[in-house]
Amino acid sequence: MTRASTANEPADQALPAEVVVGSASRWFAYRRFPVFSGAWLRRRALLFVLGIGALAIVAAMVSDALLGRAGAGVLIGQLVFARFMLIGFAGPVLASIVRARTAPRTPKALWIVIAVALGMLCAAAISEFALGPIEQQLRSPTTVSRVTTVGPDSANRSDGARPLVLPGEGSSLVISGQLRPSPMLTAVSVIADLALYLLMGGGLAVLAWFGELRRLERHRHATDLAALQADKLRSELRLGVLQSQIEPHFLFNTLASLRSLVRSDAVRAEAMLDALVDYLRATIPKLRADAENVHATLADQIELCRRYLELMQLRMGTRLSFRIELPEELATQPFPPLLLISLVENAIKHGVEPKPGTGNVEIEARRDGDRLEVRVRDDGVGLKQGMGVGLGLANIRAHLATRYGGSGQLEILARDDGSGVVASIRVPLKEEQP
Repeated sequence: MTRASTANEPADQALPAEVVVGSASRWFAYRRFPVFSGAWLRRRALLFVLGIGALAIVAAMVSDALLGRAGAGVLIGQLVFARFMLIGFAGPVLASIVRARTAPRTPKALWIVIAVALGMLCAAAISEFALGPIEQQLRSPTTVSRVTTVGPDSANRSDGARPLVLPGEGSSLVISGQLRPSPMLTAVSVIADLALYLLMGGGLAVLAWFGELRRLERHRHATDLAALQADKLRSELRLGVLQSQIEPHFLFNTLASLRSLVRSDAVRAEAMLDALVDYLRATIPKLRADAENVHATLADQIELCRRYLELMQLRMGTRLSFRIELPEELATQPFPPLLLISLVENAIKHGVEPKPGTGNVEIEARRDGDRLEVRVRDDGVGLKQGMGVGLGLANIRAHLATRYGGSGQLEILARDDGSGVVASIRVPLKEEQP
């Protein structure tokens, strides 16, 4: 058993329903708790006390009837109860102590197996050398080593053996000496004792513990996966909300510019209208949460940014210029949708538009080791107080963290000359299949 699988075991809290195996009714309530925990041991003890107590009462009644001695059956019943309780709890109690006292990062499997085995040995030793002789003396069995047939006139024998008269016969059996068990009987007895210790002494509990750890690991994995998928869904929903907030603002401003151009420059207004139609045709399908949205490529996202910049160039005139650099070998690389366009819109809205005079936006994709880096640079007004921590950028960071973990990164920096901002997105680079 690995350290990871034993380090996060629950304590005495009830197990998740998906981890519990078998009936967890009132009589088997201990199965709802971790094996070898305090709660498991207490509830198991209650079941064993009732079951072994009933067995001891039956043993006492049978022994009392067979032996015919006053008080012998009661003592045998007490010995049976003590023996079976010792077998059933020596190993599990030691294993529970080991489980509770072992450091969280220490592999417990070996120590628990040793504790159960040691408990079985102690129970066997006490049962054999302490309780066994007492029980034998109480039972006082008649042993047989030699059987001889004698006549009815041999009631008084010189060897002291007592004849047993058989009904309907003219002879008797003389029973004397000791009967030694056969090897087959001894083997059967040893196997029966071994099975008893494994069943009651903790062998099954050890197997249940290992199975419980595997089920807990699968349950944690399924829970973590469900949480990750939920986070991803929330991130994508936040990104969709962000786009739904940005698009109307951009669309209204574009339509306002188009209205003014219709009167002053019909040719330019027509070009802007064509560019707006092209942009909307490219944008609207990307806003749908379908398979195409999930499996977007870098070329798709840069083409979306190109349509947007062409439209903004028609709206802003000579105030805006842009440049896009996309190496051919990176065009088919997977890239999360709608993130790059948000950085380009930020560059226009917070960088170029507030700046007097002309402005420039550059989009550049390149390989950075085992990652793909896409930069959006502008020469606008630069970073201001509070920039870089807005809702839109927070959503982008959350989306990258959900999709790529620590391998996805968003970085917002001021340009070296202080005029403008460099926004970079880095994601893992997917190697092309041969």
